[in-house]
Amino acid sequence: MKKPLFIISVCLLAVLTFSCNKQFEPKVIHNAVKDYDGNSYDAVKIGKQVWMKTNLRTTHYADGTPIAQGIAELDHTPGYCEVPGSDVSTYGLFYNWYAAVRDTTVAGKVQGVCPKGWHLPNDEEWKTLIDFAANHYGYRYGDRWTGSARSLAADAGWEYEPPVNEDSLRHVFDSLTANDPDWNPNNIPWEESNDYIAYWQQFIETYPYCPGADPSKNNESQFTALPVGECYLGTVTNLAFGHSCCFWSSTPSSYLDGVAHVMWLYKGNAGATVSDDSGIDYGRDKWYGNSVRCLRD
Repeated sequence: MKKPLFIISVCLLAVLTFSCNKQFEPKVIHNAVKDYDGNSYDAVKIGKQVWMKTNLRTTHYADGTPIAQGIAELDHTPGYCEVPGSDVSTYGLFYNWYAAVRDTTVAGKVQGVCPKGWHLPNDEEWKTLIDFAANHYGYRYGDRWTGSARSLAADAGWEYEPPVNEDSLRHVFDSLTANDPDWNPNNIPWEESNDYIAYWQQFIETYPYCPGADPSKNNESQFTALPVGECYLGTVTNLAFGHSCCFWSSTPSSYLDGVAHVMWLYKGNAGATVSDDSGIDYGRDKWYGNSVRCLRD
C-alpha cells in the first residue's frame, strides 16, 4: 500500500506545483487601452497589478491638451521628445517629469500623462512590481531573492557583455584608485580592500543573472523593458541606449528640489532599482527625458 500512496503524493505535489506556477504566470491583455492619439497598448497582469506592456507614446493628455515638443534644461514646462534614432512605436517617447505628472508636484496616485483609468506609478507601486518579479521570476542569492532586472527586461535589445573575472576587476580597481581620489581616498590596496573585494565578488557571482548577460533568458514577467536610455538636460542626446532604461515615478525627492525618483534597470545589475533619498540614488532632474509606463487604477 505504501507505493501507491507514494505515487499519489508525488502526483498531488506535481499538481499543486503546477497550479502555483500557473497562478503567478503573467497574463497579457491585448489592446487594453488607447491614448488620445489613438495609439493602442497591450497590458500585462503581474501579480495584482496591471501594467502597460510598452512605453507611452502619446503627444496629448487624456483631455486632448497637447504636450509641448522639446525638453529644455531648467525648464518647468511639460514636454516630450522622441528617442533619437529609434522607432517611436517600439521605444515610445521621452517625457520630462513635469509632463509625466502634469500639474501634480506631490507624491501619490496621479493620472498625469496617462490615459483615463491609468496613472503614473509611485515608488511603492514600483517596489511592489520589483518584489513580485524577484520572488516569482528571480533567483536566490544567499538568503534573499533577487534577479528582478532580468525578469523585467525585454529579451532583445540589451547589449551582451561577457562575464568579468577577478583580474579584470582588479585592473578597474587600480585604474579608479589612480584616477579618482574620491573612489579610494585612503589609497587602500586591493589585497586589503575587503569591502571592495566583496562587492566585486558579488558582481561576478550575480552577473549571469543580469539583463545583459544572456538576453534570451530575460522577460519572464512580460514587462518587456527595453534599454531605451534617457535624454539628458534638454540636449536630446540619448544616454545609455542599449545599456539601461529609466521610468518616472510620481514621487519627487524629499531631499533635493528639482529631482524626482525613477525605477531603472542596467544591463550589469541583477536587481531593478527605485530611487530613494539615502544618498545612493536621489533620482533624476525633473527636466530629464525618461520613459513612462502607466499602471491601471
